[in-house]
Amino acid sequence: MNIQETVESIISDFEKSKGNYIWRQAYDRALFETDPSRKARSVAFAETVLYGRRQQLERLPDDPEAQQELEALRVALQRLRRAL
Repeated sequence: MNIQETVESIISDFEKSKGNYIWRQAYDRALFETDPSRKARSVAFAETVLYGRRQQLERLPDDPEAQQELEALRVALQRLRRAL
């Protein structure tokens, strides 16, 4: 399994346990944006959404579902950084 497959598997596993995350749409749009003139702006918007959600979840240190989503956010942010 390559890195991309591993990331998709991790995110997929988290989604199965909790359902779709509210940040996933912005993440997908940024990741799969094909217009080079819009890519950077799309990634920046997605990062803002993901960081905002991370701040919300960090207030719930004892919630196992929040911790799972935080891990999914960490993986998604790493992947967005590589997308540019």
